[in-house]
Amino acid sequence: MSYLAEWRVCLAADLLRETEWTVATIARRVGYADAFALSVAFKRRRGCSPTAYRRGVATSAPPAPESAPVGSRPPGDEDGRATPAATVSRDERWAPVGSGNAVPRSSHR
Repeated sequence: MSYLAEWRVCLAADLLRETEWTVATIARRVGYADAFALSVAFKRRRGCSPTAYRRGVATSAPPAPESAPVGSRPPGDEDGRATPAATVSRDERWAPVGSGNAVPRSSHR
């Protein structure tokens, strides 16, 4: 159980850094019933709440790079449409909570 809890908290930390999703949304995505359950586990493993972690990451982030050259596009925007940062492909979705598995859905086929 300890490995699973650490793995969930690690995933939650990644999502806190990389998305602007609410703590409740992240909690459900990584397998917790609600934000409180994630917060308890997160504090136990990381020593701070998920919200404090997100604020700390935001304040310790490196300065933004200089503006990109005119006409350049971000990666994944070759066709002129922006690609959402939090897009998850079908093969990267995780098994439903409570299934007893914490493996990518693609391995269930």
